[in-house]
Amino acid sequence: MSSMGAQLSSINSADLFVRLLGRRPTASEQLQPLDATGITDLPEYRNRFRESAHSDAAVVEAVRLWPVASRDFDLQIILASGEGLSKCQAGIDSLVPQLTDRTLLTVVCGEAEEGAALAGENVEYVVIPGESVFELRARIPALAREVGWLALVEDHAAVQPGWVDAALAAIRSAPDDQLSFTSAVTNERSTTPWGWANFLFNFTFHWAPTAATELPGTVNSLVFRRDLVGSRPFPPHLFEMTVLGRIGPVHNEVLIDHKQVVNWWEASIHVFDNGIVAGSSLRRHHISPRRAVAESIRYVHGDRIKQIAEVLAAHPRRAELPADIVGRVRWIGICHSAGLMWGALFGGGRAQHRLE
Repeated sequence: MSSMGAQLSSINSADLFVRLLGRRPTASEQLQPLDATGITDLPEYRNRFRESAHSDAAVVEAVRLWPVASRDFDLQIILASGEGLSKCQAGIDSLVPQLTDRTLLTVVCGEAEEGAALAGENVEYVVIPGESVFELRARIPALAREVGWLALVEDHAAVQPGWVDAALAAIRSAPDDQLSFTSAVTNERSTTPWGWANFLFNFTFHWAPTAATELPGTVNSLVFRRDLVGSRPFPPHLFEMTVLGRIGPVHNEVLIDHKQVVNWWEASIHVFDNGIVAGSSLRRHHISPRRAVAESIRYVHGDRIKQIAEVLAAHPRRAELPADIVGRVRWIGICHSAGLMWGALFGGGRAQHRLE
């Protein structure tokens, strides 16, 4: 027995609760006293351990302490929508037939629809009225079960056939120190010129098949270790800033289709709102919001547009693109930058509630 184990074994159950959980045991817990091993297997202790982690090394330690095979599920898929259940139907229909006994689908909505229900094995439905999709994503820690990995799906996306099996294969092959990976994204149903521009501004580098070996995650492609979060909700926008953009390996076989059919006006307003949310996030969290906004605008209209043009010129599916697609993407970038400045100056307002 280790010295720590010997020390813990000499402490009574009530004191163990205080030392490991920071609280006294309840009356029912006193009736069934737990030893140190029993307490450290409780989700409450695991989340306390996760929330005290301040480095990736500590997250890896949690991965090794509680192997994926010892948890309730390998993968929990979180499909979040600021609207109602009907908005999520395409995603639900694409996922439910693929679920296994080691996968869980959690659909969380910000609007309650009369008579809306979702039934099925390993499927759960949560409504948190009035919450935007950003606020719902901030609640992912509280929604997360004892699983190995978490995956994000937007309410206007549908996974491709084989997505779950491919994701589980990627999970099984991941070493302990790999904390995330990203899927590839298709655009099979939003093929108007401005639908393509809207898609490519966000997903050019993830457009399947992608030649990249590593990429940051997106709201449609990130799959990450559950141990990166505990149970406490994130402050506004911190999930996007600290977890969402994590760089990880790309798995082209894990495919999801993004659907957002828009015209010029809808694409412009949508991306303007996205910029507002990003700008308000910088206003709230960045030590120097003005500098961050200026750097972002320079990047979008310099290196990012250049990189997008290079990726599209070499992409094996470039023949599907409409004429002057880079010019359209450049306009989308202008709308985003305008929103970024607005959000940094005036805050987010209702923009996050208008976004899908």
